Amino acid sequence: MIGIWRRLAVTVAIVTVATGCNAATAASTPPAPGVGVAAAPSATADLTQSPAPSPITLPGETASPTPPSPPPTPAVVAAWSKPALIRRGQCDRLTAAIDNAGHYHVAAVCDGGIRYLTSDDGKAWKETSFVPPTDRLEVDPQLALDGDTVYLAYNRLAPTDGGCGDDGLQDIGVYARSRHLPNGSWSSPVRVGGKADRVQSFRVVNGVLHLTITTDDGSGPLYYESQAGPVVSELLIPNAVSTSLRVGDDGHPRIAYATGHAIRYARVDGAKLAIETVAATDKTNLTSPSLVLGPGDRAYMIWTQTTDSGGGCVSPEPGPLDGLYFGTDASGRWTTTRLSRTPGEASLTLDPSSGRLEVVVKNGPLLTEFSSVGGDRWASTKIPGTESMGNALIRVNPNTHGVSVFALKWDANGSDIYILTRP
Repeated sequence: MIGIWRRLAVTVAIVTVATGCNAATAASTPPAPGVGVAAAPSATADLTQSPAPSPITLPGETASPTPPSPPPTPAVVAAWSKPALIRRGQCDRLTAAIDNAGHYHVAAVCDGGIRYLTSDDGKAWKETSFVPPTDRLEVDPQLALDGDTVYLAYNRLAPTDGGCGDDGLQDIGVYARSRHLPNGSWSSPVRVGGKADRVQSFRVVNGVLHLTITTDDGSGPLYYESQAGPVVSELLIPNAVSTSLRVGDDGHPRIAYATGHAIRYARVDGAKLAIETVAATDKTNLTSPSLVLGPGDRAYMIWTQTTDSGGGCVSPEPGPLDGLYFGTDASGRWTTTRLSRTPGEASLTLDPSSGRLEVVVKNGPLLTEFSSVGGDRWASTKIPGTESMGNALIRVNPNTHGVSVFALKWDANGSDIYILTRP
């Protein structure tokens, strides 16, 4: 399938953006070989000469070691439905999408294999199981919609003997298959990109596959990858650890990514990346960005900040900058807000018809919903019936403009998949 292969050392313009984060800095890590870094425009404040990043300051605040979170704004919204069961089993790696007709698509690894489930109404579900080749495992499913076609990408692994520092699983590559809606059959799987690649984020637009991938069994650097017919191209994403990918209405992909102590935003333009630093600090770890694009390709993203690097057996006490953060360039420059003091798994979606942003986060016994129009003022509410739920994903129904949350619920018998909806 792969007729032409290009792995490019990307040319990068990194710009420091003046935002509500006083800790925002330009890239401090020297570029990889072959990576050119353009100087920041003179009109943009260059904070790279600061002796040390200061604590993140939220809009309208002065610098403080413990910046307060904005108070929730009361709002009258429709009630959430009770959780409805989609599938029982030992499930993990949940992904979900809602197509333009309002039909639901869910995929997860359940009971040892990838299961794809679809429903017209969120009540009755049909399941398709994908059986990998002998002595292979298939994990980390990702769903993407492109008009009347749904795509499924995943990682294929080969069990090995393993050893010290080896998980015993060798990456065989990223595979993808597709089917036409509403009733088409699934195509045979085809490998995308190179051997030992691993998919992080996946989108398809006009038949072109867009991915962010790691290389060398997950130990290599991250790349943006596109495949149009037989042509596969890659661009290095400098210092990236985790990514979130969207493709704009102008056809240019955008990538929100974490480097460890910074959140950056990249626009792909051919063989170049134009990169902005959204937030940075040496006092916390910035992780898990989630990106959506609104009208005019304005960017909206969330990410987590935590003092816990995840490398030890005992977690440190929460720090004054810990929490879930939101950023947008809708005003023409990046501004940031802290939504919650508690870091947690979070998902972001946008209804482009109304500009309504929805976030779901696991930061307590119940899932919490944050809602805003434009990202200026936020309302928050606990979602009833979501005890013991996590890995939650929030999606807007483009047909009804309602909202759905897909989540896993853990109990003594396993981790089942549930859905909740709100008009």
